[in-house]
Amino acid sequence: MNRVLIDTDILSYYFKGNQIVISNFEKYLQQYDLVEISIITYYEIVGGLLAKNALKQLSIFDNFAKDNIVIPMTESSAQISAELYSTLRQSGSIVDDIDLLIAGIAIDNDMILVTNNENHFGRIPGLKIDNWSSRVGKGEFIPLRSMRASPFTPKPLSEPYMNLSIHTALHDKDVLRLKAMFPMLKQIGVAFGYSL
Repeated sequence: MNRVLIDTDILSYYFKGNQIVISNFEKYLQQYDLVEISIITYYEIVGGLLAKNALKQLSIFDNFAKDNIVIPMTESSAQISAELYSTLRQSGSIVDDIDLLIAGIAIDNDMILVTNNENHFGRIPGLKIDNWSSRVGKGEFIPLRSMRASPFTPKPLSEPYMNLSIHTALHDKDVLRLKAMFPMLKQIGVAFGYSL
């Protein structure tokens, strides 16, 4: 079994208790010690939970992310994503930018993307996909064990972003998370030609 990159939808199914997905996580963890997600999936999950003010689920996800690996977007994966965008656009097959960023990370790291979104990701050339929500894995139940910490450590915020003010009802902890996410959001924007 090859290393896999877990897409946002599959991770959501896992946290919602989908037994087929959980069974496939357990089967995978018989061979590998951890689960890997992209920084894009991290952004989507955290953004969704913050928007719902779901602080309990956010805490659970934070612990999950700390115990596993969050793979960052690199210049190389952004280049792959840009080439995929160009190829697909020229052929008239449009795929969301977020999906292209996730695909670029998977291809750059020679990983299979585990997703339920076969319609979009199935159109991306060179991307290997699997759907853990459509089949039950074989193997006995094993409890999810504590996994080694992520090698991804966010860079400290540079001075222009330190004064980012957010005028909402967010808790201080949530504001700090948003500030920490800004460099990643800027990186994504720059990769697609936006200036933040």
